[in-house]
Amino acid sequence: MDRYLDEALAQYAGQDVYPFHMPGHKRRIRVAGMDASMDITEIDGFDNLHAPEGIIAGAMERAAVLYGAGRSFVLVNGSTVGMLAAVFACVPEGGEILIQRGAHRSVYNAAMLRHLSTVYVENSTLDCGLKGNLSTEDVDNLLKTHPNIRAVVITSPSYDGIVDNVDKISDIVHAHGARLIVDEAHGAHFGFHTDFPQTAVRLGADMVVQSLHKTLPAFTQTALLHVNDPALFDGAAEYLRIFETSSPSYPMMAGADACMRLMKEEGEVLLDSLRDHLDYFYDRTKSLRNLRVFDGRGRADIFGWDISRISILGGGYVTGTEICDTLRSRYSIELEMGDLIHGLAIATVADERAGFERLADALADIDAGLSDEGRGAGFAVNVAAPPELPAGAMSLFEAHEAEAEEVSPEEAAGRISAGFICAYPPGSPIVAPGERITHGIMEHIEALRAAQVRITGMDGSVRVVK
Repeated sequence: MDRYLDEALAQYAGQDVYPFHMPGHKRRIRVAGMDASMDITEIDGFDNLHAPEGIIAGAMERAAVLYGAGRSFVLVNGSTVGMLAAVFACVPEGGEILIQRGAHRSVYNAAMLRHLSTVYVENSTLDCGLKGNLSTEDVDNLLKTHPNIRAVVITSPSYDGIVDNVDKISDIVHAHGARLIVDEAHGAHFGFHTDFPQTAVRLGADMVVQSLHKTLPAFTQTALLHVNDPALFDGAAEYLRIFETSSPSYPMMAGADACMRLMKEEGEVLLDSLRDHLDYFYDRTKSLRNLRVFDGRGRADIFGWDISRISILGGGYVTGTEICDTLRSRYSIELEMGDLIHGLAIATVADERAGFERLADALADIDAGLSDEGRGAGFAVNVAAPPELPAGAMSLFEAHEAEAEEVSPEEAAGRISAGFICAYPPGSPIVAPGERITHGIMEHIEALRAAQVRITGMDGSVRVVK
């Protein structure tokens, strides 16, 4: 295989070559204070992302070998572009698709642009309020009752690290003649260590999308699309040419390639160290009296769990957003997100023991300040179950194209949504275009807003079909 891309860029940057080509900084002027010497365009010897034959093709081949995929594509527009390409490659125009309800917004966008009919499957809910696994029986039954479904999209791991039985789901999906797409955006570190889950690439999925930047040392927006079915190779490449930028960042691609080299050479050792740090952290937080740190190891009600996802449950004393705010303002610790139930911290191979010590100390301090007298100030909000799945009145595309108007939240119940209303993060829809808004949905949204959870698609009014 060719040299790693970062090595080639470093060597080229050291040469006295005058650039009468893009980018406009000409590799001489710093951009936002950053060195631009390795930011180039598709010049001779550096290949083309959309027709790779040389050094970029080598990077993709290395990624495929590392993860065990039939073919892998380096992405510079994040997992979003990978999900768009995957859906388009698997489902024909106007076809039918089964989507895990908690899917990323990009899956819904793909279904809308492709004019697809959508069927949804929901996760279970654990006793602590976090979302659990998909029922394999539900997937099987929905495929039986909707025989025209061409692809199933699931998200595993979830934002909270819950891992589905991808192996069994894959068998079920293929038995019905459909294809399985797995959004493994938060699992690029899977498959490198026995104490972490196996990657869906090796569990029978047809297409798997991973965000390198979410859990590995790589630049934001770098991701991978893995394709196992040879019949999908050309379609994936074609739709990536359509959706992905024609001016890819070479430093980003080089960063992805260097990340693959790191995981190949040191991945198991790095994850072994991370596992030790996490063991220390979970042991330290066992004694919390009021807050609770979710530990999925050995739980019978979930199939699998990624220990690097740290869910800090408020236990009825505080909301997840309050946990985030307190950690930020008092202890200078920034979590990934907070919602009604929990604050979420993401641990990676780049973390050090000092970080886990700092978080454990902060949680112990917060916990000591909580008392039974404070319990219940929002407890009902914490444990309130989300409303039932909204009923669909028209397709995503029909609702998107329909004439719309803005109404007050009080007037929205009973109307058909013309847009997405999401809690962000993670960005999966509470209501999707074409679904009928209910009083229960509006009450749930108001509870989220009261807990300072960010709601997108609703800013003082609700966009509904006219």
